[in-house]
Amino acid sequence: MRYVHDHTLFCPGLNKYREDQETCHEPMGFPCLRNYYLGPGCVGFKAPGHRNRVTEPIGEMLVKWRELELARRSTHTLTNSRYMQGELLQVGFPPERTSVLYYFTMSGTSFQPPGPLPRATEDFLATTSGPLIFTPARLTLPDKGVDHLLTALVDVGHPFRAVIAGTGGQEAWLRQKAADVGVGDRVHFSGWTDSGAIETLYERADLVVCPSVWDEPFGLVGIEAMAHGRPLVAFRVGGIPEWLLEGENGRSLPRKDTRGMSRAIEDLLGDPEEARRLGEGGRRVVAERFPRDRHVQDLESTLAAAAGHPGEW
Repeated sequence: MRYVHDHTLFCPGLNKYREDQETCHEPMGFPCLRNYYLGPGCVGFKAPGHRNRVTEPIGEMLVKWRELELARRSTHTLTNSRYMQGELLQVGFPPERTSVLYYFTMSGTSFQPPGPLPRATEDFLATTSGPLIFTPARLTLPDKGVDHLLTALVDVGHPFRAVIAGTGGQEAWLRQKAADVGVGDRVHFSGWTDSGAIETLYERADLVVCPSVWDEPFGLVGIEAMAHGRPLVAFRVGGIPEWLLEGENGRSLPRKDTRGMSRAIEDLLGDPEEARRLGEGGRRVVAERFPRDRHVQDLESTLAAAAGHPGEW
């Protein structure tokens, strides 16, 4: 059995995102080498990453091909979204032995109680006012799109305060951008926070924004926010459209549409009734489409079939 939860198995650049900040839609193989030698390369597969720029990239590709061939021999392969299933089929996984097993979340239940916030975060919330926007995200660029969120926040006219929880190599750059574009006093970077603090931020939030611009394999933030009854705003990338239903549990925008994101945030901050309606819609979506019991049942049946019990399929 194999569970594939991200792009690393079939992408030498690791996340299907090119150095020119465009998404790669081609299967692993010759297009990767063509982009390496004749184009800008990919975020994780480009000339500056190698001493020998002739043999090393080819060697990496051969290793990837061996890993992929081994994975394709699995009795069955599971993945976390229809988007990811399509990516696996594109690189030769047999459709009859490849299926989707959606995530579930324990977030928002008694298994995950709220916990204390970092002191600086608590101070920020105590000394600022307005509806709270919450974004849990790794602070890397360009994939997680926090820079696009900051751009969007500039044009939000309704009062707000925002907490961005996470850490990463671009944290200092993003902090500086927040100050440079004029939202530094309303945006707080909490750094790494434990699961209890994340629960507290979900509970206090009025709106959750997922600004990823790369093709998220699934986007666990979505079902966590829905479990708390929070409306969502996100770009339509990767597996996100499988849980973000426009007008039912949030607002969905084209990739990198920061103006659209600004309008969506402002609309929801200015219309608490609509925000509550979408939040309740999220509770329904997560209960109906991503329940824990269904995940366990589907996993058990898949394992039983792989062990030689096809009657369980």
